[in-house]
Order: sequence, then C-alpha cells, then structure tokens
Amino acid sequence: MFLNNLGKLPIDLHQNALSKIIKNELNLNEGDFVLKLEAGSSKGDNYIGQMQRVTVSDLENDEKLKVVIKSAPQNEDRRDKFKARDCFLREISFYADLYPKYKTFQEEKGINLTKDGFYQVPSYYTSVSDEFFEGIFMEDIKVSGFEMF
Repeated sequence: MFLNNLGKLPIDLHQNALSKIIKNELNLNEGDFVLKLEAGSSKGDNYIGQMQRVTVSDLENDEKLKVVIKSAPQNEDRRDKFKARDCFLREISFYADLYPKYKTFQEEKGINLTKDGFYQVPSYYTSVSDEFFEGIFMEDIKVSGFEMF
C-alpha cells in the first residue's frame, strides 16, 4: 500500500524495488503495510542525488523497517556535471559485488568481523541501474545513531 507521498519516488522501478524489499525482509504483501516517505537529507549535505527515508509500518502502525533510497538526479545537466551515472554505478558495484566478496574473504581468513573486521557499512537491499533512474536502497543508519556532520 503506497501511502504518504510515495508518489515522490522517481519511477515505478523504485516502487517495485521497495515492494520486493518489504516482501523479502518482512514477508508483507501490498495492503499489509503503510509507508511514510520523508526527505533523507538537507540542502548542503553534499549528496549528488536525492536521499529519501522510507518507514514501513504494519497496519497497527508499528514501525518494522527503515530504508534509505539514494536516487540519481534526472536532470541531464546535473547528471553530466557530477558524472552521476558513473558514481551511482560504482557505488552499486561496491554494495552488490565488492563488499560481499570482501566480507567473505575476511570470514575465510578467520577474522571475527565484529571484533577485528571491516563491517561498518549499511545493509544493502537492492539497487536500480537503469540510466536516468539509478537508485540504491539500504539500511537507514540514522536509526543506529549515525549523524551527518
């Protein structure tokens, strides 16, 4: 159930990706949850694209999941100026490919990730890599106390 300004997500691709995350993480189907969408950053936070926070609640209004969506700018001049596509594809590659391999490498070497390893990255749920509509869906680390300075 897409409520509370979810129409502000760039395209159906992002809405579909979010639906899959909710199904995979919470085993909830459309109609079993309510979404709240709000700005994920402020002017001056130095993000190339747009950040949005999504809170998923069950029908009793209990918060179940918080997701941050990083969306690439759709304005062609802004995309060119900041090389947005390249930046987003590299970040997607890090979360989807590189970090999982690095995590496995540490585990294979017997490194206790929580004690000695490198694990300080948000959980990655999925991404969209379609040109002009790139988006990265990850854990909202503000819930864990992360603050932007």
